[in-house]
Parts: sequence; structure tokens; C-alpha cells
Amino acid sequence: MESEKKKCPNCGNFSLEFILEEWVCHECEYHSSDEEKVEGSFR
Repeated sequence: MESEKKKCPNCGNFSLEFILEEWVCHECEYHSSDEEKVEGSFR
């Protein structure tokens, strides 16, 4: 199955790839799972 690339919401590059059940950006190291972790984890 081909890996589909999507546009990264963080840096805007089409480098998002679906790896290990989350979207990972190769340009800025963005992870889609980061959005859920961010809330309350830094307080």
C-alpha cells in the first residue's frame, strides 16, 4: 500500500506520512498525537 502524504498543519509542507497510527511530518517533526498530549501535560 502506498503511503499517502498530507499537508502538515504545523509547517505547511506536504511531508505528513502515516507512521505507527499517527501522522508524522518529516520536515518539522510534527506528530498528530502531539495535539492530544499537549493539553495539561506541561502544567
